[in-house]
Amino acid sequence: KQNFEEVDLEDIVLTLFEKYTKKISIDLNIEDEEYIIKGDKTLLKIAISNLIENSIKYGATKLEITLKKGKNKITLSIKDNGIGIPKDKLPFIFDEFYRVDESRNKKVKGFGLGLSIVKSIITLHNGNIKLISEENKGVEAIIKFYCQK
Repeated sequence: KQNFEEVDLEDIVLTLFEKYTKKISIDLNIEDEEYIIKGDKTLLKIAISNLIENSIKYGATKLEITLKKGKNKITLSIKDNGIGIPKDKLPFIFDEFYRVDESRNKKVKGFGLGLSIVKSIITLHNGNIKLISEENKGVEAIIKFYCQK
């Protein structure tokens, strides 16, 4: 955390929008606010990119990215229309090396490290992440960054 500086989450989201809009349809919902947190811009980009890449890997054709400011927090939501995650698998999704079901994922390469890395990065930034999902109805990642004094 010693290298943390002021980072604009909106800038990161817009940069990633530019990068991924050729691969997937993205709707942005960003209120006219300032979304500044103390953090590491590179790590935050890695975390958010990983969530977008997962959506693409698991069949999403559309994303909805929302940025909202609350009293003491900033909420970033990334919602997709991919294959989703079965409810019984959600508690393990952030565990290292965990993959939902090898038979479903034969075409999808990976080691099951992405979401554990995402969670570590978000935690390092005084935030938390949760996934809401229904099989065949997509996944919504909700990240809350709590404002540091």
